[in-house]
Amino acid sequence: TLACRLSKGDLAETPCPTDGSAPILYASPDFKWTEGLRGLAVSAREIELGPGQLTAHVFGSWQTHSLYQYQVYDTGECTDPRDCSAPPVYVLLDDPTLPAPRHAYQTLPNLSDAFVGGGHLAYDFGGRSRIGVTGYGAQVRWLQEGIALDFQDWARRPYGGPYGAVGLDGRFGVGIVDVFGEVARSFDSMFDGGGGFGGQLRGVVTLARRRELELSLRYLDTAFANPYSRAISQADQYDGLRARDEAGGRIRYVGTHLDRHLTVRAAADLWTTLSDGLVKASVYARGDLELSDVYTVGLWLDWNDKDLARPGRGQCYQGDSTDLDLTTGEPLPCAGEKYRILGRLRMQPSKRYWVTLQYQHEFVDDRAYPDHMRQDLSAWLIATAKPLDGLTVRGRLRYLFEDIEDNTRREQALVSTLESTLRVGTRWRLRLRYDLFAWLDQRERTLYRTPSPAHWLWLEAEMRF
Repeated sequence: TLACRLSKGDLAETPCPTDGSAPILYASPDFKWTEGLRGLAVSAREIELGPGQLTAHVFGSWQTHSLYQYQVYDTGECTDPRDCSAPPVYVLLDDPTLPAPRHAYQTLPNLSDAFVGGGHLAYDFGGRSRIGVTGYGAQVRWLQEGIALDFQDWARRPYGGPYGAVGLDGRFGVGIVDVFGEVARSFDSMFDGGGGFGGQLRGVVTLARRRELELSLRYLDTAFANPYSRAISQADQYDGLRARDEAGGRIRYVGTHLDRHLTVRAAADLWTTLSDGLVKASVYARGDLELSDVYTVGLWLDWNDKDLARPGRGQCYQGDSTDLDLTTGEPLPCAGEKYRILGRLRMQPSKRYWVTLQYQHEFVDDRAYPDHMRQDLSAWLIATAKPLDGLTVRGRLRYLFEDIEDNTRREQALVSTLESTLRVGTRWRLRLRYDLFAWLDQRERTLYRTPSPAHWLWLEAEMRF
């Protein structure tokens, strides 16, 4: 990341020039950690009741979160986060009377506590049928004194106060068919919120051994703000959440053929975003064929379209377009397409050694090319060895070239990795990794970047108890 992440603030000029008058220095953090979850859960299982069994779980948790500085707003300055920007964060100096720079890209440590409590109750009828109900509630406590903070509208957790959800789920199976269903209602304290509904229905048909066909339908209301939802959904987000503002259906197939030498995976997904009515599609197919005990080849194809009603070139696939909505005046979301083809060759002469070669080519809509698509390519060479029990050595070389027609617009890089992992007994795992990053493009940020190439050394020790 940038070594200097400050802006001008009260100073006469910025302490981090980016105009080429000084090198743009990058650095890596010395260590990282995960934010611990404090909690307690109590379960009662297999309680005989009538013809079936009852299972109950109750839990409570408390977790302290660090937040990116732009995810919050000052409720004392305005009442609606959609009209508010994040408050400025200044560097704390020993002498508060001196002019101070502002933080430009800073994660604020230990900014809030999240308290979550809930439970799950399920009744199993025996066999493959059951019904259950799940609910939770959450409350955020802000730890920064002297300012009343809350989440921005695009942050993952809802703003305004307490939030939660309650849902009913069930499953039923007979013969080769299994059906799963769930409907939920979220609750929040947002100004125009109150919560919304979400639901999904999924059916799985076992066609033969190792062959499975899945069909699913989903509806996730625009007001369904549940940050803990794991519903089937696409990668597009609405106000920080993936499982929201979406209705659609998916069909997916997984199976083996040719006496289990050929594995096929394919899926087609069609959905609409409820807030703007755009109809989108995603289709992929993947096949892996074992030619012999040593060689396996694979071919992956996928296609994505962000608006089926707006075909043609000259559009964007990433971010927002320059076209404006005539009603709101806001930039329209990108509506372009992306095609990808990937070929793979795996060679495994023994169970302890294997090598993989992989090549990927992408065609992506880009407004810089009004009559054709931008092309990106990637290539990988991956080698893995397990010379001793408990020791794994892996090397990877990757070449990336985005926008092969113009080397000044996007990234071109060569990245190599060498990693060794040693397991000692059942408790200890030691990992040593070396990375080399070499940027080859001619973008301004690359020309001024230092160090280039960059060398990374990782050391990780893990003990289980």
